Amino acid sequence: MGVFDQIKVDIVEGLGTPPTGNIPSLKDARSRIPNSILLRGNLSLDLLQKAPPDRIFNEAKAIQASLPNSRLILSGECDLLFGTPPENLRALVRACSVSR
Repeated sequence: MGVFDQIKVDIVEGLGTPPTGNIPSLKDARSRIPNSILLRGNLSLDLLQKAPPDRIFNEAKAIQASLPNSRLILSGECDLLFGTPPENLRALVRACSVSR
C-alpha cells in the first residue's frame, strides 16, 4: 500500500505539469496513485486563460485519451484565473461531455 491508501484519501487534486506543476504527466501520476483514488487537474491555468477554445477542447481530449478508464476530474491545475474566457470553459465542458 502507498501513503495515499494508508491515509485513505479519496482525491488527489491540483495536479499539473511543468512549468507550473511538478508531475511529468497525469499518466505518470496515475501509475503511482491507485485508480481507486480520483485525480483532479492537469490543464494549465495559462492555457485555460489564453489559448483558443479549440485548443482547450483538443488538450482535454488528449488528456482523457491518455488515461482510458481512469477516475479523473479534468480541470485547471488548481483554480481559475480572473479573466479566463467563458468560451474556454465551455470548450472544456464540451470535451468532457463528448463520448470518448
